[in-house]
Amino acid sequence: MSRCPACFLEKGHAAACDHCGWRPGSAPENPLYLAPGTGLGENYRIGRVLGHGGLGVTYLAWDSQLATRVAIKEFLPDNMAGRHPGTGGVTVHTGQEQNFRHALERFLEEARILARFDQHPGIVSVKQFFRANGTGYMVMEFVAGQTLREYLAAHGDKLPWRQAWTLLTPVMDTLGQLHGADLLHRDIAPDNIYLTHDKRIKLIDFGAAREAASDKSVSLSVNLKPSYAPIERYTGSGKQQGPWTDIYALSATLYRVITGQLPPTAPDRLLSQDELQSPTALGVAIPEAREGVLMKGLAIHPEGRWQTIGEMQAAWREADRPEPGAGEGSAAEETEGSSLPPGSPDDKNERYIKIGLWLGFLTLVLTAFGVGIAALTFFSDQPPPDESDLAVEGESPVLLVDKAAAPDKALNNGSLGSGAPSQSPQSSNPLITDQPPPETPDLVVEDEPPVLLAGNAPVWRGSAALQGGSSDNGPAGAERPAMESPLPRDVEPKRQQDAGAPREESPPKEEPIPPPPAPATLVIPVPEPPDATVTLNGQPFAPLGTAHELPAGEYTVGVTSPGYRPFEETLRLAAGEERELPVQLEPKPARLVIRSNVTVDAAFIDGQPVGATGPEPHQLAHGEYTVRVEKEGFEPFETEVQLKPGGERTIEARLEPAKAQLVVQANVPEAIVFVDGQLVGLSGATPYTVIVGERTVRVEKQGYDPFETRITLKPGAEETVRAALVVKVPAPGETFRDRLKDGSPGPKMMVLPAGEFLMGSPKDEPERYSNEGPQHRVRIARFALGVTEVTFAEYDRFVLATRGGTGRKLPKDRGEGRGQRPVFNVSWFDATAYAVWLSGETGKDYRLPTEAEWEYAARAGTTTPFSTGRCTHTDQANYNGYIDYAGCGADTGVLRWKTVPAGSLPANPWGLHEMHGNVWEWTCSLYKDSYDGNEQRCAAKGAGGWRAARGGAWASYPGELRSACRGVGSPDDADSWTGFRLARGL
Repeated sequence: MSRCPACFLEKGHAAACDHCGWRPGSAPENPLYLAPGTGLGENYRIGRVLGHGGLGVTYLAWDSQLATRVAIKEFLPDNMAGRHPGTGGVTVHTGQEQNFRHALERFLEEARILARFDQHPGIVSVKQFFRANGTGYMVMEFVAGQTLREYLAAHGDKLPWRQAWTLLTPVMDTLGQLHGADLLHRDIAPDNIYLTHDKRIKLIDFGAAREAASDKSVSLSVNLKPSYAPIERYTGSGKQQGPWTDIYALSATLYRVITGQLPPTAPDRLLSQDELQSPTALGVAIPEAREGVLMKGLAIHPEGRWQTIGEMQAAWREADRPEPGAGEGSAAEETEGSSLPPGSPDDKNERYIKIGLWLGFLTLVLTAFGVGIAALTFFSDQPPPDESDLAVEGESPVLLVDKAAAPDKALNNGSLGSGAPSQSPQSSNPLITDQPPPETPDLVVEDEPPVLLAGNAPVWRGSAALQGGSSDNGPAGAERPAMESPLPRDVEPKRQQDAGAPREESPPKEEPIPPPPAPATLVIPVPEPPDATVTLNGQPFAPLGTAHELPAGEYTVGVTSPGYRPFEETLRLAAGEERELPVQLEPKPARLVIRSNVTVDAAFIDGQPVGATGPEPHQLAHGEYTVRVEKEGFEPFETEVQLKPGGERTIEARLEPAKAQLVVQANVPEAIVFVDGQLVGLSGATPYTVIVGERTVRVEKQGYDPFETRITLKPGAEETVRAALVVKVPAPGETFRDRLKDGSPGPKMMVLPAGEFLMGSPKDEPERYSNEGPQHRVRIARFALGVTEVTFAEYDRFVLATRGGTGRKLPKDRGEGRGQRPVFNVSWFDATAYAVWLSGETGKDYRLPTEAEWEYAARAGTTTPFSTGRCTHTDQANYNGYIDYAGCGADTGVLRWKTVPAGSLPANPWGLHEMHGNVWEWTCSLYKDSYDGNEQRCAAKGAGGWRAARGGAWASYPGELRSACRGVGSPDDADSWTGFRLARGL
């Protein structure tokens, strides 16, 4: 059978798991969850999700090294981070990086707090903490069970007050130990109290835990549950919080459990004087004294509550004492309706009470039996039987201890342990009744250990004498528990033989009977450590520090304690010998591993260097140590660690780079500051936190030459850089991109030199049109022109940014594709609107070029029909290659039927691409059949008439690609062969 990857139990042969229902190919319920079967760390595989809260996800997981199931808590606050769908790593939301790092450290602190209570029966223990997938993971023991909230939901939503107190008693004990360690839980509620399947009660979710009596909170957030949080939890001040804070939450939990209702929130009680109804007012039959203990725990002001758990428990115990004159009716009323879980303390007390009553009854019966024997002896000629003949094997240990007592004394005791005067058993003894006793199974106490009696004979509680059965064999069909006697083997058989041999009635022999050998005495003081387990011949040996009388013989003493080397010694005790055996166990060395997130570091333990960090463990004596990790250029890491004997701990040191303060000031406002190529912000008086060391500082502003310098930052220092920016004069042939408001770059522009050229074509130029004359000289000022035609990507961005106000639609692309292809299907008005938008985004003067500027740029200093000379080819321009030009060989047979991506064909001498062919390009000038000056200026706003276009397109004859060739179109025309490129004034 295979193991299910979700619950790690044997899956069976069906497609779905018999235990959890998982099926192969099942996708996670939430994209934040890791899929079952995902490997994590070196030893773990992720299974199903156990829980998901605001701070992370808890999974069932498999520890492949120990072959056991564990629980793994992943730190994943969904308001700060998400999960990458491809890698499975945790990605932090933009702007949440610092909050995430801070919260992750608090998550680690939760693990450290839980680790301080390793193996505590009331706290889920932490096994390991590690980092992976860009976050942190806490490995904990997996305990099956349910929360108190779930338990209530399955049991009518509330419990009797006595059962509720019994359930919460272990929580009080655990809180008392937390408070003793100077810690507060701060989030006690039914959701955080866990009832395991083996009837243990544990506190969970220490995410809000913090150091008591201090302001150093280690809470991941101000995370409180309103109806359970006292008023000081709303203030956020740690100084007002203490054990009384947890006592309020515990009392609110008890109130919720016994009433089925949530108490009003502390602010509501304080501000609106909202009265807290007592449980009695809500119909709960709880004694007044116990209700007072609960209501004091719910006092609105901290000084009015119990100040410690011990005070509260002592008050409850005091309330348990019966008041003078209280009758049996009140006791019955208190227990009425109680439905305690099996094995609870009150349930056991009830069974012990039954046993006590029946022991008292048996005492009277056996005493009466003794009186009857005495009477028979008095009237018989036979000598009285020896007292030992009256011993019944397996009888009550109480009866054996009291065997020497006078019969009348036994009759005077109306109940076990009572000192009441003698009463008539027929009239006033409550143990004598005409009713038959209850069935003997009520007397059986299961799983009780044996008790050593005066003669060292083990008697099992619930044996034959207690059950009323035969002294030889016990109740019918029952077997007596087999107990191993702690007596030496050479003594025990003799004792048993003496006890079981029949008595001979021959007259006593005259020779004196030798006295029995004196017992030996053994004292084992409380060992070191005091919680060590001491055994004698494999059986528990207690109490320690007192003398134990033992028959002479050989004994084996064993002493064990976790983390210590075991002790074992065999003793031979002689008769009358007194022996004391002090034992001090030798602690095993502890192992400490120190890791860090950097290399070439130095680790120190209590100030002593121990080399670099790494996986190799350091063997140390148990105790508390200070661990420090250092590296030049990083803030040192330091922590305290408590090592237990034989224990193993791993310290994950996270060193953060050391920081300094950097102020960058510039002679122009809002210059952009870069440190080592990374944008840090704008110039000004505000300091930036920068990692120490040698750093390159660069300051830029559009229209200025950049400023750059190199500085050395020292830890904790503040450095000021003063940048003097000089206005930039772009040189011809330089390219630049203006930045838009969001910091993204605009179209790539080329600076063209100022100059003069002869505009138009000579009359002898092949395929010349009449509108290309007359030739005339034109003076052009320095300006910038787009290196390529405006692309779909650049134009689409404009449309998407403005269509909410204009209703302009994205132009169609004929299926050619968009991106870097030149935009077409745009009118002259569309092109002009784009230039106006770009000017507003950059603060610069963008427009369409004039006819004169366009021809000046296309010629690029040439006087031939094309910038490539007297001919062009399809590997230089995109046109109809089936047509020749003046027999120069332009008919290459290539016709692409569509545009080519902008910048994909060779540039002209001034670095401009696709000036010939690809798409016609709009100019800003009005079209006239002959040159009259309009070619040197842009059309006035609102002017009518035709607009000039230049350059030819992918379907044009080669003669239409000439530098002097003029095209014409209506300003609202939009077709698949017309686009544009931008000009910018300098």
